[in-house]
Amino acid sequence: PMGWLAPIVIKAKLLIQELWLQELEWDKKVPEDISNRWLSFQNQLKSVQTITIPRWMHYSPSTVEILGFCDASEKAYGAVVYSKTINASGDSKITLLIAKSKVAPARKKTTLPKLELCAALLLAKLIKKTTTALEFENPSIFAWTDSKIALAWIKGNPARWKTFVANRVSQIQTLL
Repeated sequence: PMGWLAPIVIKAKLLIQELWLQELEWDKKVPEDISNRWLSFQNQLKSVQTITIPRWMHYSPSTVEILGFCDASEKAYGAVVYSKTINASGDSKITLLIAKSKVAPARKKTTLPKLELCAALLLAKLIKKTTTALEFENPSIFAWTDSKIALAWIKGNPARWKTFVANRVSQIQTLL
């Protein structure tokens, strides 16, 4: 539920999307290349058992920062949120809180800058969800994207952009 396996799950989502694009009838055999990649993915899933993520975020009366990162490619985009707690002695601890990944639309091609903007919106939603759920009072929030175009859109007035961009920019500005 917290998306900690998002980097793994996105591979399955991409395979399912590719299979869907084949428009096969339900009783038709899956193409061999997709079948082989699925079997390889299935074998790699066994290593998931070795992943451990500490649940304690070292939160106590201390300074809390929320750190978020997002990125996109032509096939998918995602976001991840961490907390950074700094205690009175200055020691800090960074903890993974939540992550999410989505596949890019398959039928309607979207530009990479628009996908980067979608990733930024996903990040804004995750940050809002996290800060609300954990009831942090005015944490410092830092959000990063590597897209200069998405940053320019976000810094601008939504009314300047076409509908797709304007709607997402407005949501990001409202959430954060």
